[in-house]
Amino acid sequence: MPFYHRKNQYLSILEEVDELSVSDLAKKLFISEPTVRRDLAILEKEELIIRTHGGVRLNNRGAYEFTPLLLREKNQNTAKAIMGKKAASLIHDGHIIMMDASTSVLNILPYIGHVKNLFVITSGVKTSYLLSKMKINHICSGGMAISNLFSYVGSEAERTIRNYTADIAFFSCKGLSLDGKATDTSIEENNIRKAMIEKSAKKVLLCDSSKINKVYLHILCSVDDVDEIICEAPLPPQLQNLLANKRRKTI
Repeated sequence: MPFYHRKNQYLSILEEVDELSVSDLAKKLFISEPTVRRDLAILEKEELIIRTHGGVRLNNRGAYEFTPLLLREKNQNTAKAIMGKKAASLIHDGHIIMMDASTSVLNILPYIGHVKNLFVITSGVKTSYLLSKMKINHICSGGMAISNLFSYVGSEAERTIRNYTADIAFFSCKGLSLDGKATDTSIEENNIRKAMIEKSAKKVLLCDSSKINKVYLHILCSVDDVDEIICEAPLPPQLQNLLANKRRKTI
């Protein structure tokens, strides 16, 4: 069983009880206690659980109570959780932010439950649902729904986004070439992201290392168009140099 499946099961089980021992978790998941201990060490590092004397309990602070729904995403993995936490550190009280419908951006949500007076504009169906559960004020763009991507696209969605300005736009892509081009397979989603980039003061691209040095049909933007690239691993030197050159140009 892959770790991300076990991760979802741990959190679902711990939602039902106040505390559980390592041996009880091992029995419930039909795995060894050493495997449970290794997994719990990762979950503790991600601040999803709290280790206690002889056991473990769920970390219910802020938005973590909604984390199990996020973890049911097929593409969920530790990389996206790491990026989500890094991105969330940029969000402060009173911010207005834009979020696309990607699973990378969706993983910011477990880490922003404590932010006060936050307002979000999103094109994501699941993002909007979770924001409602978290009681975070937001606007969903509406428009034509792409059911398999849980995303709204089209002219109506673009118009809604362009009616607002934001402090930060968070968005993702399918590929990021070493010469700094972010690309995707969906021109419709790219158009939504371009509107978010246009209407936000700061542009933040979330791109895990599996997408580096890959190129797809539709160009979203270049490194010159973004202020920060968040990745779970160090960026290749070529991309680091491009970002450094951009910063020198804007100083």
